[in-house]
Amino acid sequence: NENFWTMQEQLIINCKEALDQAGFEIPFPQRDIHIRSNA
Repeated sequence: NENFWTMQEQLIINCKEALDQAGFEIPFPQRDIHIRSNA
């Protein structure tokens, strides 16, 4: 269907806006890497 990508994008935007309005946050894994120099 020629509207697939447009519809998919709009669905994602609508879901994101609804979650934002409801105060939901979706965390994602995050790792901080600290590199030390022994110089």
